[in-house]
Amino acid sequence: MSFTVKVKEELLGLDIKSKNELAAIMKMSGNLGISAQGLTLSITTENAKIARHIYELLLTFYEVKSDIRHHQKTNLRKNRVYTVF
Repeated sequence: MSFTVKVKEELLGLDIKSKNELAAIMKMSGNLGISAQGLTLSITTENAKIARHIYELLLTFYEVKSDIRHHQKTNLRKNRVYTVF
């Protein structure tokens, strides 16, 4: 298990939810896009627990029902990529 995975697991173990945490995640791995429905926000991660945590933060603070999608990477590694829309 890598160091970053350990740190993420430790942070998820804490029961502290903050808008600052969500803002930092959005700045690091968020993308804004334009679609037929208007502006869209997508946040990408390789960790399923982080994707669920982002979903819960969006629901808690902004009452937004998000959609979590996943796909396999195209290279030989077998990592899944999760995107919260």
